[in-house]
Amino acid sequence: MDKMYLKNQTRLIWRLKRTVPVGLTLVEALIALAIFSVVIGLVLIVVTGLFRSTRQIQTLVQKTQRQRLCLWRLSREIASIIPVHLQESFRAQEKEFFFVFAREDKLAESRYVYNPSGHKLERYFQEPTDFDWATSGIKEDCLDGLVDFKFSYSDGNEWYSEWPQTQKQLPCAIKIAFSFVGENREREIIVNVPVSPGRLLKYEKNINSNFYNLAYS
Repeated sequence: MDKMYLKNQTRLIWRLKRTVPVGLTLVEALIALAIFSVVIGLVLIVVTGLFRSTRQIQTLVQKTQRQRLCLWRLSREIASIIPVHLQESFRAQEKEFFFVFAREDKLAESRYVYNPSGHKLERYFQEPTDFDWATSGIKEDCLDGLVDFKFSYSDGNEWYSEWPQTQKQLPCAIKIAFSFVGENREREIIVNVPVSPGRLLKYEKNINSNFYNLAYS
């Protein structure tokens, strides 16, 4: 009898164990949820930092490319200057530079002006040229974040902050000096002007078109 009773009790306990649900308690679930939230937060912080760093790098690369493109274009235009026999067609100052240059099969004009209040270099472009520095062309912001920007002009012996309007020939070289915000150094670019001294171009406007007939004087 006792053996039968113990056997029945054992079976009952075994059935109860199988029917009792096995899982986490409420406290254990809250602890697991807290740990999971902390891990997800740390992962999000790392991923957000990576995306932010990537955007900053892309912005810096794009800015550097724009700066290089602007300086390359300015140097190329200076190297293509046309020595026109007109005071209005060449205006060379320290913070402003206007000139006429050859662009493919046409003559164009560019005027570069340093805006100290905006810390940027502005470009005014017009094609074809009207040989007049007082007229404004299409405005474009070339360089930004500048601390200083200035042009210098050489006659082969000395550098001048301005080129005399009465000078009958163009400078031999033009120096571009500039510095950006956060930099402790000044950068310089020197561009030679490939012109023959004493040979200036005179122009006559063709009454049948908007173009000019040019010839060496």
